[in-house]
Amino acid sequence: MESDLAGANEEIRALKALKNTEELDKLRAELAGSEQSKTFVDSKVKDLESKLLAVTLRAEKADIKASTARNEMIDVTKKYAKEISSLKARLAEKEAQLMGGFGSLSKLALGEMSQTGASLHARPAPALPPGPGSRPGSRPGSRPGSRPGSGRRTLEPLPPKTVA
Repeated sequence: MESDLAGANEEIRALKALKNTEELDKLRAELAGSEQSKTFVDSKVKDLESKLLAVTLRAEKADIKASTARNEMIDVTKKYAKEISSLKARLAEKEAQLMGGFGSLSKLALGEMSQTGASLHARPAPALPPGPGSRPGSRPGSRPGSRPGSGRRTLEPLPPKTVA
């Protein structure tokens, strides 16, 4: 009996060892599969990080370009606003010169005024009412708080028009 008992114990140990070996093989197979999954996931993460970096750089470049374009538009707008203002001032000066110096424009265009007799035939231009913001007693065309000769240029008279 003892030999039967010892043989049964031996057989039980062999079966346990065999059972443990099968479980170990299963676990090893699962571990290998999870390592492959980890490698796959790591490569995907690296790809996504590189794509994110590329998109971020493109967005920063686009932001810089937009800022540069916006600043350029502001500068160009200021430049053209100054130019328009300057041209409006020159036009107003020329109109004032024509209105005050030559009489009516229709007579000048028709050639009824001669250079020597212009002052005899021309009526003096009516005085313009003071503009907004002018002070009583100030000279016409001056701005409040401005000094004489502070940036205002005088215009040369236009050459006489010859009638053919």
